[in-house]
Amino acid sequence: MLSVTGKNGVVWQKEVPFMYPSIGKSGRPPLAYSVWKETIPGIADNGSYTFSAALIGGPVPTCSKKAFRILCDETDLHYTQVGICHVPDNIMEYLCCHGVSVCDYTEAQSGLIIVGSIPDCADKEAVLHTLNSKASAGCIVFPLDSSFWEGSASENSTSQGFMEQAKLDGTSNGFAGKRIYYRNWLYHLDSYASHSPLFAGILDSGILDMEDFRDVYPCHYMVDTAKPVKTHCAAFGSGLFAPGSCIAGLVLGEFACGEGKYLVNTLRLAENIGSDIVADKILSNIIKHYNNN
Repeated sequence: MLSVTGKNGVVWQKEVPFMYPSIGKSGRPPLAYSVWKETIPGIADNGSYTFSAALIGGPVPTCSKKAFRILCDETDLHYTQVGICHVPDNIMEYLCCHGVSVCDYTEAQSGLIIVGSIPDCADKEAVLHTLNSKASAGCIVFPLDSSFWEGSASENSTSQGFMEQAKLDGTSNGFAGKRIYYRNWLYHLDSYASHSPLFAGILDSGILDMEDFRDVYPCHYMVDTAKPVKTHCAAFGSGLFAPGSCIAGLVLGEFACGEGKYLVNTLRLAENIGSDIVADKILSNIIKHYNNN
């Protein structure tokens, strides 16, 4: 018997008969055998569920339950407006589908400005200068990709690049950070989210679950920065040491710039918007939060 239960009890169940084969490909009984594969219809409500498998009248199987979540992006973004600067097509499609009104970043007077990958061109410095001016005047500038802070997508680069120019807290040596790459494999950094509106509907606070965040989980981190105005997500390498201290970095945080802010992010949002529900939900939370402040 297969079943799915939620907070209100059983939402789906099905009895699946099967015959375990006595001979597999090796000539011996198989170690494992597929019994059922099907798309379960009708489970669309946000929430936590448990999938269970039981043998009727037989032994109790081990590992017979698996928890999972349904996550939908139900945020209403109509009547919101954002400025855009070199955003990719998938972001434009997302904004259009969610009813967000967009304007060129040069026209934005307040609210959020979403920044994509700025090409190396003759006016790149002018674009960066305008973004910094917009932040100083009260806008929230949000570069989707952390390579913005280096002017380079190199994994191992530690140059400061635009971070030095922006002087995010208004002083010449206030930010002084750099972006580093860390290969998350067996030895990995844990990313910890604070109780933040940017993660609303995904988690309240705590360690980012790899099953939920696997496509957007960061592989770059901001280190040696000044203290952010607000830390939404930080990373720690428990038991992993850097010269003089343990490994720790910033994943998502705010830095003041004049009357406005920069939102510094290393989550892999840019390439996953429109294809990953967690990336979509984080972006919708960011748009809603910073256009209501």
